[in-house]
Amino acid sequence: MPALVAGSLWTLVLAAVMTLCPPGWRSPELTNRLLSLWSRGWLIATGARVVVEGAQHLHRVGACVVVSNHQSNLDPIVLTSTFRGRIRILTKRELFGVPLLGSALRAGGMVEVNRDAPDRVTIAAGAAHALDQGMPLLVFPEGTTSRTSDLLPFKPGAFQIAVRHGVPILPVLVTDSREVWPAKRLRVRAGTVRVVVTAPVATEGLTERHVVDVSAKVRGRLEDALRVRNPPGRNS
Repeated sequence: MPALVAGSLWTLVLAAVMTLCPPGWRSPELTNRLLSLWSRGWLIATGARVVVEGAQHLHRVGACVVVSNHQSNLDPIVLTSTFRGRIRILTKRELFGVPLLGSALRAGGMVEVNRDAPDRVTIAAGAAHALDQGMPLLVFPEGTTSRTSDLLPFKPGAFQIAVRHGVPILPVLVTDSREVWPAKRLRVRAGTVRVVVTAPVATEGLTERHVVDVSAKVRGRLEDALRVRNPPGRNS
């Protein structure tokens, strides 16, 4: 519990900085720095150490859709740290309703999504803004946290965005984050989280009819990476 209190207070401090910063001073670079500080503070508070495999795929990464599995509330923090703050996130609407935090999320270019009834116009506009700035956009296609290592069914939104904009998809696997911070729980314990960045999947020249195939290809990449990290016989 102390780790979550510390992380939440750190979030509010940086949210206040983002919200109170004069609009003329705001820039993608400032947002990136604040996000990097935010993720670092949370990792210190939780005692989480991040080890990245496939870091070569992060070099010179520009506009793309980052597709990741989702095990824990720690995942967005870990991935923000992995990208050193240079990332924007498809974020559930409930967080935009939190005083101060919601204003900071909007000012920081996060993309609001209602998981029960997605507003495609709002999502498209937010995604376009992030990608037009050359930023990676993080999407968790499972739509919620999985209680096991297994991948849940993918929603098509991430792949539709990538195909529409002709940007690559970067499949990323996060493992062991639920050992540090289990989903839907307040218990946190220090540990190592591993991030596996795989080769990007190109979408240039593809159309909506290719979305299902692209989704299957990305899912296959993540399942292959998961089998290496979590071979049969290991507890889920």
